[in-house]
Amino acid sequence: MDYGVINLEDGNKIHLYGTPGQQRFEFMWDIMLNGAIGLILLINNNTPDPMGDFEKFLNYFSKALESVPFCVGVTHLDESQTFILPDYHAVLKEKGHIIPLFSVDARSSQDMNTLLMAMLGMIEPEILIRNVSAPGQTGAARG
Repeated sequence: MDYGVINLEDGNKIHLYGTPGQQRFEFMWDIMLNGAIGLILLINNNTPDPMGDFEKFLNYFSKALESVPFCVGVTHLDESQTFILPDYHAVLKEKGHIIPLFSVDARSSQDMNTLLMAMLGMIEPEILIRNVSAPGQTGAARG
């Protein structure tokens, strides 16, 4: 399990927990959901069955999606054209989910910050207002 802390400008902290998506780590997913205030899912578009993986995660986290803010980042869209972002949107729509979905490079702090801010904005919209009014100073990228 990965763990990190982001220190916000106002003194608050965001504790981040991460786990691999392989089935053998499924026991950790429930542990991480216990007390979670938000969920970010990263989907690798360059795996043998990215859409199957996506649907598997959506099904697994379906109960959490009813009560926990949730957003998705799709990685490696530039390396595989098997699926494109609208395909992922279609699956979400089919399952009745209206959640933020982004194309991201997991190595880019700017992309990850955008994903994190989208999730935090669902929890506390004021975070987005503060950060939009001060361009370039996102606070969440520090730490």
